[in-house]
Amino acid sequence: STNNPFSWNWTFAGGNPASSTDQNPKVVFPAPGLHKVTFYCTNTEGNSVTPGINITVYSKPDDSLYIKGPLEFCYGGSVTLTASLGAHYLWSNGDTNASIKVTKSGTYFVTVTNASGCTMISQRATVIAHDKPTNTLSRTLGGDTLCAGDTVRFKLATNGSSFNFYYNDAVKTGSGNLLEFSNLTGTKNKIYAIA
Repeated sequence: STNNPFSWNWTFAGGNPASSTDQNPKVVFPAPGLHKVTFYCTNTEGNSVTPGINITVYSKPDDSLYIKGPLEFCYGGSVTLTASLGAHYLWSNGDTNASIKVTKSGTYFVTVTNASGCTMISQRATVIAHDKPTNTLSRTLGGDTLCAGDTVRFKLATNGSSFNFYYNDAVKTGSGNLLEFSNLTGTKNKIYAIA
């Protein structure tokens, strides 16, 4: 203001606050659209009224994050995360597409910029991707060549939460992490474990 004013009066249509007597007020327009602002000030010469001005407030992008698939999965799995509609995208992992396929553990979010230049950071998604279990099946009794009536025993070392033994592709029950065979027959026997 010029000419030494000593009072100020603002009105903000749709604003918060709706009016102010501060010289340099701060106002928030919570809803997008066209908002009219009027102002007049007073000095020793009287009131000075300025024409109203219109301020256009643009919408921000939606902060939704769309999830397709489970957020927790085993090795080899994935989940697809998709941002809300926008013009530009920047994911927390550096990707710039609207959707990303996630195969690794972590917390993911996206900054969406719309055509008006407004930005919004999306909700977060925490992904848990379990590593592939490690298995070591070792023979603790018996050799590579067995005779009729011999016994062979196997021990499984694994970090998996569950496992199965297999004998010629059929599930075989062991005792804990031990599997024992007596009186094996045949010349080729396939024994393995899956955790």
